Amino acid sequence: MQFPKYWVCAESTELGPDGTRYPARCWGWSNESESHAKRDAESRARKVAAMFARGEIPERKYPYGDRPLREEVLEEFPGPGGNLSAVVTRNGYGCLVLNTSGAMFVDVDLPERKSDSGISSLLGSLFGGRKQPTSTPKDEALVRLKSWLETNRQWSVRVYETKAGLRYLFTHRAFDPTESASIRVLESLGADPLYITLCKNQKCYRARLSPKPWRCEYASPAVRFPFADEQSRANFNEWLTGYEQTAARYATCHFLETLGSGSVDLALSPLIELHDRHTRANEQLPLA
Repeated sequence: MQFPKYWVCAESTELGPDGTRYPARCWGWSNESESHAKRDAESRARKVAAMFARGEIPERKYPYGDRPLREEVLEEFPGPGGNLSAVVTRNGYGCLVLNTSGAMFVDVDLPERKSDSGISSLLGSLFGGRKQPTSTPKDEALVRLKSWLETNRQWSVRVYETKAGLRYLFTHRAFDPTESASIRVLESLGADPLYITLCKNQKCYRARLSPKPWRCEYASPAVRFPFADEQSRANFNEWLTGYEQTAARYATCHFLETLGSGSVDLALSPLIELHDRHTRANEQLPLA
């Protein structure tokens, strides 16, 4: 997992052929020291400013895919051999996120089901038409999962419903997020391709633990980690107090069922408990 301890932002300006000044602002990071992070930031800013001056536009990539995540680490969970099995971080819009080196989470986003048109409903009622049962995207995803488990009978998965779809948590053993076999599982079950890229590059799986602010009708934070000064930290803490009070009325996901063998690796049990407790997966609350 890649969560650098030190982050520094730097700026640089380059002159173009016509004398126009092209500024750039970049973050640098390091696990060694703040000075290392500063040198990295300055180097990146110079390179980007030079690209602007040459008339080049840097390719915009998925923000989680091509660099470490700029998130504050709040809690660490040691694993075997001294390595971390999980860390809890806070993302850019203030939510808690569980990052795991082996507990495989698969989030499957589902399209919203389109309701029948008023004309179709009217015709059906006028002419005695009987509405045929139709499967939902959720039904189809679960059929896909169950079909997949038919050829992987020793596997066990906890199934959750989220605001935007489904979340799977495999419990029978740990999976290396960088291995091609793990990537194939994510692809087979319909995980977002950008999430798959994140898992591979970040060397972890991710599961959001707390509700998204805007789904709670609450504003996103105006500042984020790393905080520029104590006042910025105080402003964030003030936002956090209000957010936590509002978010307490919502769940992040609802536990639906366990499919497959039902086996649980004892090493994963604490992470399952942590996930369900923070997401309030077993409480009857609206999802956000």
